[in-house]
Amino acid sequence: MPSARISWISWLLNRPFDPTGRIGKLARIIDALMVPAIHSGEADRIEPLLGQFTDREISFLSPTTILGLTRLLLENAYTRSSENLILRYVGRQGRRHRLLYFLEPLVELDRRGVLTEGPLLEFCAQFRPPSSLLALNWLSQEYKPADEADQRNFRRFIIAPLRALSQHAKNLMDIRFSPNQRAALQAEIRTHLAEGRPLSLLRLGDGEAFPYPAPEADGIAASVFEQDDENFERSYLSLNRSPTADQAREKLIGDFRQAVARCDILGFPSVFRIVRNLGTPHTRYGERRNQRAFLRILGALGTEIPFGHKIFTEERCHRIRGAMDEPFVLELASQARSVVLVSRWPEIQSRFSAKSSLILVPPRKKALYRTYPEVAERICELSRPGTLVLIGAGVPAKIMADRARQSGAVALDVGSLMDYMVGQKTRTIGDMT
Repeated sequence: MPSARISWISWLLNRPFDPTGRIGKLARIIDALMVPAIHSGEADRIEPLLGQFTDREISFLSPTTILGLTRLLLENAYTRSSENLILRYVGRQGRRHRLLYFLEPLVELDRRGVLTEGPLLEFCAQFRPPSSLLALNWLSQEYKPADEADQRNFRRFIIAPLRALSQHAKNLMDIRFSPNQRAALQAEIRTHLAEGRPLSLLRLGDGEAFPYPAPEADGIAASVFEQDDENFERSYLSLNRSPTADQAREKLIGDFRQAVARCDILGFPSVFRIVRNLGTPHTRYGERRNQRAFLRILGALGTEIPFGHKIFTEERCHRIRGAMDEPFVLELASQARSVVLVSRWPEIQSRFSAKSSLILVPPRKKALYRTYPEVAERICELSRPGTLVLIGAGVPAKIMADRARQSGAVALDVGSLMDYMVGQKTRTIGDMT
């Protein structure tokens, strides 16, 4: 990232801000320059370059870029630079709603005793020790609704379900901050595998909202949710409106809901995931597609998504160190009687022992949705008590994992973890840990 390029960026950014013109596009250019350096861990190059940006320029960066930068700086002991970057981005005024987004690096700075700035110290004092319930309380007080209807929606479909989840007896929603909860999650999976008892761990993110009904949300037309469904079907299912297509759609939805209903561990959107996708204050929650997805998923909790016997944890458990991460799945694989890998990456098998079996799935999602029933049958043939099944296959992974569980295996929906294990960094830098 040559300094000349930074100077050119600074010159453009100091011109009057035009969100519809080239200045509006410039933040994406800066992000594009920063992201490769973050991916490659070049903290020694990034740290001095950040000093060349003004606070105004910093404010144009996306929050995921700032989060990726702060994590990288922290990992390389640039604690002062990490704190300073957050403060410059959030500002002493006007961006208080963004503070919770950076709770994770702030808590780490606080834990190390190197947090010095008054506003950040004051914020962290409210989260000692940090927990999803404390974060939820903060969010419920700080959320700035668009109007009364938006306030009702947010309380009913976001705050209330997450509060019920945080108070649920089998709740491991604090694995981001709690070593004990990370250990408990690993122990549950490890014990089932060792004892030959079936288990499935599934994860629900914004991409898994399609199988659940749209909520009756004030101020959001039902047609908006219908359009989301049509977009999903057009992008992934290639289904036309016909009796055969309707049957295929209903089977997918039914099998998916059944898989989630009877899974043993469910990765569920946490308050930290909600914060990540908030808009600016006084904008309606549900204007963005991913926000509408969370309205569906959280709105289904306790009905279409039953509590039952489940253990609930963060859906980002595969991206949290010490949870369902790479060292843990490799350890499990070494202890399993057999291993089944379901992935688009043929090279994933080289990370496991010779006793592993590989089932390749199509990289194109439309092809995956056509072939997932055959893949599920193949998984069943290879699954038995003591088998570990690791699946990275999007929405159909949930149905595949359920079929493996029914055959006695321990099945984990590891998602993009497989991408990273073969060097494919397919998620935003805000997800890197």
